[in-house]
Amino acid sequence: MDEGIVVPVVMFISVAAVFVALFWFRYKARVQLQETVRTAMDKGVDLSVDMINRLGAPKPSKAKDLRLGV
Repeated sequence: MDEGIVVPVVMFISVAAVFVALFWFRYKARVQLQETVRTAMDKGVDLSVDMINRLGAPKPSKAKDLRLGV
């Protein structure tokens, strides 16, 4: 292959791989959350809507809190 075509092809494949990995890990996190809720329900634990929302919500990062910089 010509070197002029290899670089753009590798770049686009790399970008696509990053997006595939991102979607894959989000999918796996949702599956694990559903398994956790299902296991809790099988054991008879009462789960409120608030508890389920907190399980699925990402933990806030200190780096994203702009109030610290003010």
